[in-house]
Amino acid sequence: MNRSRLIILAAVAGIIVIAAVLLIVDQRDEPRLSGGRMFPDLEPRLNDVTRFAVQLSKDETLNLERRNGAWLVAEKADYPANLEQLRKVLLALARTEKVEQKTSNPEYYERLGVQDMDNAGEQTRLLRITADETTLAEVIVGKSGDGGKSYLRRVNQPVSWLGSEWIDLPKRVNAWLDAQLLAIDVERIDAVEVVHPDGQQLRIEKQTEGLKLFSGNEQLPAKIDALERVAGTLDSLSLEDIAEDLESDAAAWRTTRFITNDGLTIAAQTLFEEKRLLARLTAEIHGQAPSDPLQEEAQQLNERLGGRTFVLASYLNDRFAPTLEVLQEKPEKTAGEGASQ
Repeated sequence: MNRSRLIILAAVAGIIVIAAVLLIVDQRDEPRLSGGRMFPDLEPRLNDVTRFAVQLSKDETLNLERRNGAWLVAEKADYPANLEQLRKVLLALARTEKVEQKTSNPEYYERLGVQDMDNAGEQTRLLRITADETTLAEVIVGKSGDGGKSYLRRVNQPVSWLGSEWIDLPKRVNAWLDAQLLAIDVERIDAVEVVHPDGQQLRIEKQTEGLKLFSGNEQLPAKIDALERVAGTLDSLSLEDIAEDLESDAAAWRTTRFITNDGLTIAAQTLFEEKRLLARLTAEIHGQAPSDPLQEEAQQLNERLGGRTFVLASYLNDRFAPTLEVLQEKPEKTAGEGASQ
């Protein structure tokens, strides 16, 4: 074998070695892909789920529980859960595929938001789904990765993953509650009565020519738009939260009664405290011989409203407990009055 041929063979061998090294490097840098569902046994058992626990932070957990066919939020006075939100998360998690394997190093978990809840970040959630005593899924849900998909890590397992779905676990409490409290059409409202702790009593009445404002038996000039806002308070009333048992001066609560033209009254006690509007609501029936549908409506409303203190948007304070200053139209000053001052 001559020298030139040896040189050619050596060069070819060198190219092969370099190619092999490059192939190894490429394989090491290439993302580790793995198909298959994160929780393959979850979807067939979705109808068996009885508890959905979501830990929103180190100190706050919400337990959504199915009882007698209804989903309730245990920490919120057993108030009905948001079924659409619950369904969306269950389906997304059940269908989540393992798209890309990520870190197994706990030092890097925080980058993905999949660290343990003792050191939870702003976007870290712990989700536990059970059917009676059987755990179907237990996973830490972290930040959003490529394409808005969620990073995930099964509890007590080191490997983290980029999943194929976005697991939407909002931190706002009302996102997990059936937020709409009431939907009483404004056309049903005949009158609104307001009693303030200082004894001031106001009444808004629907008359042939429109809404009118009264203080006692005296009719007062009114801001029509303000009267309309008060009358429409219950048209689409949503909650922000449900307050825990609280101690407050009973005399500080205002009383408002929304009276309909078909025999239903919504009685509201409200208190504005620490920039929160607190409300206790009750459905009552007025008049004689109420219809069966009306009795059924009142009963269903009280099952939803009764025994709970709701946190409402603060801007509703002037609708539930408007003062005379809010409602009354002040007469314009004449030119003479202005000059005499």
